[in-house]
Amino acid sequence: MPGSTAGYNARAMGPTAGRIQRNPLREAPADRVNTKAVQPAPPPEPENPPRPAGGLSRASLAKAADAVVTAWGDEGLERRRLRRLSTVTVLEHLQRFPGTTWQQRWVAAGPDEYGTNPGDLGGEDKKLRKLLISGTRQLFCLRVIRPSPDAFRGHTYPNYALDFRLVAKDPLLDKFHAAAEASDATPAARRTAL
Repeated sequence: MPGSTAGYNARAMGPTAGRIQRNPLREAPADRVNTKAVQPAPPPEPENPPRPAGGLSRASLAKAADAVVTAWGDEGLERRRLRRLSTVTVLEHLQRFPGTTWQQRWVAAGPDEYGTNPGDLGGEDKKLRKLLISGTRQLFCLRVIRPSPDAFRGHTYPNYALDFRLVAKDPLLDKFHAAAEASDATPAARRTAL
């Protein structure tokens, strides 16, 4: 049919017209294959890291628990008792693991991976689970323990940003929160940003 092929000439294109020609798969020489996965290095520790209660990485269990109670400044005796108890519960567990800092013990204990829940260390005991989650959250806020991004994203800590801001007492963080809250983003997007 003249004109129906719009300039296409099948005879001129040959038997492989319109097809991709594939070459046989060949193995790369062993000396040219990199089998190691690229792992990003963790960021370097700042020379003077921001820590609202000072350096507690090697603090005694009692000093770390005192810092948690002081940082939140709860007025109620029961609330202060629970903060201390939850902090002590986590740190007593971490004392069983090797390391000279709470961070090293945290990593050695195993909950610094995605999908881990600090409450799981308490087994089926619901009260113990709650204490472990609360204590871990408080230690994160004071930067006694710095979870890996995977560990932090692997478990939900409701309203963590508010607690973190409360104890950080950082004017730049306050400014960021104010800007996020004043933005015209959806409430969900503002929560994600914070």
